[in-house]
Amino acid sequence: MGVSSNFLATMKILKKQFEKKHPIRLSLVSGPTGLLYAQIKRGSPIDVFLSADEKRPRLLEADGLIHPNGLFNYAIGQLVIVRKKGSALSLDLNELKKDSSGLRFFAIANPKTAPFGKAGAEVLKNYGLFEELQSQGKLVQGENIGKAFQYVSMGHADLGIVSRSFVLDGRMGSRVGSFSEVNPTLYKPIKQFGVVLKGKMRKEVKVFLNFLKSNKAKFIISGMGYGLPEVKVSQL
Repeated sequence: MGVSSNFLATMKILKKQFEKKHPIRLSLVSGPTGLLYAQIKRGSPIDVFLSADEKRPRLLEADGLIHPNGLFNYAIGQLVIVRKKGSALSLDLNELKKDSSGLRFFAIANPKTAPFGKAGAEVLKNYGLFEELQSQGKLVQGENIGKAFQYVSMGHADLGIVSRSFVLDGRMGSRVGSFSEVNPTLYKPIKQFGVVLKGKMRKEVKVFLNFLKSNKAKFIISGMGYGLPEVKVSQL
């Protein structure tokens, strides 16, 4: 199963709960959505792809590479601004716009390959900060949202825009200082879609998809910082 970087921590929890009830073992491969998409296009043996966006699953559908009716929206990504431990910088980007002299680096994921990076760039552009930070050499981009979080958690960047799921994960959230929710009107909804690849709708896949639409799975996904769309996968 291919899992976008932002959803990996949540998927590990889902995997544990799923395997408690079913004699099926899930094998996870994680990475930037763009990279996983490219690997699938090259024939990577992935059964289910949980993307961080809607674009790549739609492209796979257009190319005839997914199972009929094998496309579904499983989560809505949400953004937060995080601050490294010990920093006194404001989490208010309006304040940063007024004075960025105390900022060394601001981290986001690569907007070209990571949906959460694209959304993060949208937020910065809405504040008039994207080009400004770039020109000052203060904008650093991780290959995925996990790397952007790592820049802040290790103190290499003072602030960053990351997935809300990172700060709600107790093990990871404790690595940074405080955080602030990003107004969702400042970026396009991060609709995370999944697909079942063509020819891969086996019995085990059907069992997992039915679990993914269960109240148990929805409770976990919501608790890990995601919005809850209606998981449109009929009982299989």
